[in-house]
Amino acid sequence: MNSIQNKPDFIVGVGASAGGLEALQSFFSHLPEDTGLAFIVIQHLSPDFKSLMDQLLAKLTNMKIVVAENEMAVERNTVYLIPPKVNMTINRGFLFLTQQTRDHNLNLPIDIFFKSLAEDAQSHGIAVILSGTGSDGSRGVLEISEHCGLVIVQDPEEAKFDGMPKSALSTNAVNKVLVAADIPKYIGQYVANPSVQEKHHEKSGSDSSDDLYAQIFTIIYNYKKIDFSEYKEKTIYRRIERRLKALLLNSLEDYVARLKSDEQEKERLCQDLLIRVTSFFRDQTAFEFLAKEVIPNIFHRNSETREIRIWVAGCASGEEVYSIAILFKEYSEKIKQAYDIKIFGSDINREALAYANQGVYNESQIVEIAPHHVEQFFKKRDNQYYVSAELRNMVVFAAQNVLTDPPFTKVDLVVCRNLLIYLKQSVQERVISSFHFALKKNGYLFLGPSEGLGNFSRDFATESSSFRMFRKTNDSRFPLSAMKASPNSKIKPVQARPGNRLKVNSITSSSYDRILEHLLHDCIVLNADEEVLHLLGNAKNYLSFQSGRMSNNIGQLIDDELRSILLSGLFRAEKEATPVRFENIKHSQIPHPINLIITPIFEPDTLTIGLYLIHFEDGVEHVKQTKNYDVSDTSKHIIKDLELQLRISKEELNTALEESETTNEELQATNEELLASNEELQSTNEELHSVNEELYTVNSEFQKKIEELTTLEDDIDNLLQSANIGTIFIDKNLNIRRITPAISKNFGILNHDIGRSIESFVYKFNHENLIDVIHGVMGGGVERTLPARIYNENWYVMKVIPYMVNRSIGGAVITFLDINEVKSMEEKLDSSEHRFIRSHQDFVDFAYFSSTDLKGLLQGFSLHLNKLIDDFPKIKSNESWLALHQDGETLGRIVDCFSKFSNISQMEMKLEDVDLTALIGDLTRRFKSAGCTFFFDDDLPHAFTDHSAISYILEALIMNGVVYNHSSKKVIELGVIDSEGDAMTTIYVRDNGQGIPARDLEGAFKMFRQLGDPGESSVGLGVGLSFSRRFADRLGGKIWLESEENVGTTAYLQLPKLN
Repeated sequence: MNSIQNKPDFIVGVGASAGGLEALQSFFSHLPEDTGLAFIVIQHLSPDFKSLMDQLLAKLTNMKIVVAENEMAVERNTVYLIPPKVNMTINRGFLFLTQQTRDHNLNLPIDIFFKSLAEDAQSHGIAVILSGTGSDGSRGVLEISEHCGLVIVQDPEEAKFDGMPKSALSTNAVNKVLVAADIPKYIGQYVANPSVQEKHHEKSGSDSSDDLYAQIFTIIYNYKKIDFSEYKEKTIYRRIERRLKALLLNSLEDYVARLKSDEQEKERLCQDLLIRVTSFFRDQTAFEFLAKEVIPNIFHRNSETREIRIWVAGCASGEEVYSIAILFKEYSEKIKQAYDIKIFGSDINREALAYANQGVYNESQIVEIAPHHVEQFFKKRDNQYYVSAELRNMVVFAAQNVLTDPPFTKVDLVVCRNLLIYLKQSVQERVISSFHFALKKNGYLFLGPSEGLGNFSRDFATESSSFRMFRKTNDSRFPLSAMKASPNSKIKPVQARPGNRLKVNSITSSSYDRILEHLLHDCIVLNADEEVLHLLGNAKNYLSFQSGRMSNNIGQLIDDELRSILLSGLFRAEKEATPVRFENIKHSQIPHPINLIITPIFEPDTLTIGLYLIHFEDGVEHVKQTKNYDVSDTSKHIIKDLELQLRISKEELNTALEESETTNEELQATNEELLASNEELQSTNEELHSVNEELYTVNSEFQKKIEELTTLEDDIDNLLQSANIGTIFIDKNLNIRRITPAISKNFGILNHDIGRSIESFVYKFNHENLIDVIHGVMGGGVERTLPARIYNENWYVMKVIPYMVNRSIGGAVITFLDINEVKSMEEKLDSSEHRFIRSHQDFVDFAYFSSTDLKGLLQGFSLHLNKLIDDFPKIKSNESWLALHQDGETLGRIVDCFSKFSNISQMEMKLEDVDLTALIGDLTRRFKSAGCTFFFDDDLPHAFTDHSAISYILEALIMNGVVYNHSSKKVIELGVIDSEGDAMTTIYVRDNGQGIPARDLEGAFKMFRQLGDPGESSVGLGVGLSFSRRFADRLGGKIWLESEENVGTTAYLQLPKLN
């Protein structure tokens, strides 16, 4: 389980494809080592090539770089690389790998990972898009943005391939565009900026921050007429915080000031606050339920009218609208019945609607559409997919604020998925009320997976709780007063800017204003095609309805007695573009005359007739007869005949048009076949392009590796030449593969001999069994060093080692180390050693013979002294004689010591088991009369050494501790320091005397050097420590002193542990 200490503060997903190697190198070379973040690199990798990315990046950063494994925990300061042939996701801080499928659908690993990163890391997710072709990553950055994460894109001008960066930019979800080298610094500044909400919550009061947010809402309302205070505060605040952090600002006050003065930032914030995430067939299983269970019922319930109306609210860039269109079109073709299907897609975001209206999508956006649907309903051109005309004709996109604008009416299906979750509860209920008003009875409401009906559940039946499908059961009317036209109380009202109002059913607000002028009378509103849109007052009294299929054409609906007058008036109104008036028309069913006024109403933008207003009013009985219109029966028959002929002519014209359309369709079918062929070629080209992209990535890595190998080879060549080591590389067949210059210089094997067998040159190496040695090394894998031989008057050491290739032996390497200088030094050392041995022996001989001669002279000197005593007994009391006698004895001892010292090097050391406890006990007993107290353990370890030598050393050390100790109470401590695992045993002798000055410690081991004060009487010759060191050297050990004045001296004897 990943510990909290290793958990990253933010997770950075880096997407790269063709040309991404250079961008990644630039990115990671500028990245600090300790960021506290985790970096996950997603690339398009060839399935047949082992990526070298981990090796390449390891040279640019000290962070840990690993190839991701399934269920691997994500840790801070670590770079994770996606392996080939898998897609990767993240969940709860762990990476999960799934095998890529080999179907015809486009695989988009960057989109897949970014989507999971957005859901897992929320606002702590960061997406980086680097160089690459295609559009992978564009859907993923939308998800990152929607979850309040940060999106950064490499500058397309710098990117080697700008397809992916430009595609990401087209989503309007990108927070920053930078060159690759500047991205790490910006990320560091972004993550170092603490949360705005955390800052303001730390303050004593929250009124100031609420006021700042209210100012932001007011600025946006004035700019776009969108009231974002209706949205959930947490969501809106997080998105405002992201903009603040993206601009590297420190406070809301700074951001409000920036927002007031920066028009681009207003637009940027609006785009961030608006909901943009959508996709084709989002949540496949829900759409399958719609297709199987709902759509057939909608067709069945409208089988008489053959009209179906659908409203997709909050449609964003239109993918959901076209998804619905595909399903309804497919079912219509399945049952082979023509229906008039109208799908209204509405959204508050006009930029998104413009995108939707184009009906053009890239390959990453259509990845969720089934291939047969893509083939049937899309046309591919220039790597873009165009929605077919048959779908476009079903769809109408309109700008509409679902919170304030009137809804569409008589709708069979309302689709509003993942919009309500962003709104406050009270606002959600207001919107659902609007949907209820829009739906027909038994109409369907299709919501997002996390959305519900709230207090309106009693007015809907649940068709599927899993897929949030509801059916309207209660046809009661809910008040639409909730459709607010004014901003929220949090927003300060301002004077609205002039602008066009939204169109509803193609009737502009100005048209409604003109209509309302006549509302006191009976009116019929027609569109430009003379179809009835609205009836006002008692206008239905002038219409007649026939049995059979209904038509809303006024010519079919108007009363027979008024038909000719009305059609004539419409004709004149269209031609003359002025109102036409008929007065005092008599009608058999109406007791008084009527006036008929036909008024054309013009669209303000295009100045074309958009509507006709037919107005009926009471006439005057006493007007002149000339103004009365009385249609006789004969006239009626004539008019009917003319109308019949006109109808026939129209039908013949329609037939001709249909035939023309049929011909055109055949031509279009031919053209589509050509387009299909072209698409197949384009598909093949895309596959080649994809392969080329993978090859490019592989080639980039190979190129980098070649450069490294070239540098490495140069380094090795320079190393071999500078080391002047002769080296021969041979293969398994004993053929020479490579040689160094030293081989050519010293053995005469030249470059043109490469490829020949080493057997041809064995005689040059003066080693008869060299071939057997080489075979043995290649067979056993153990190197061999051959004795030094002299070749061409030079000395070499020859070594044969196995040549390893992928952990197996692929040949051998023979090296020749020139040891001429070593041999010369050996000869000099031998000569010096001989001289030293000779000098040492001369010294020993001199010491032996000199001591022998001196002893003889001293014996004669002693005899003469004794004779003097015999001859002159009184001489004993003579001071000169006494001094002479003492000097003679001292000289004798000196000669004796000199003889012993020269013999130490000749003595044979007899190693035996020595009981140190017993030895030290014997020695201390000899000095009890000196008034000294001894301390030592009675279980000291045994030593394996020479008994006489160690006895002499310890006795000399104890003697010094007794003789040169002037304390009133002499104390000597002996012990052994013996640690398990040490190669040496240390014996110490510690006294409590006056100590030795530090400057004299080493001089104490010189011959005839006494430790006492100069004024003290001599009690020895000063040879004990010198002899002791000599004995310690012979035993392979050492002796030294440590002392502190006025505290005491410790002597240490260190001897090897011998078995």
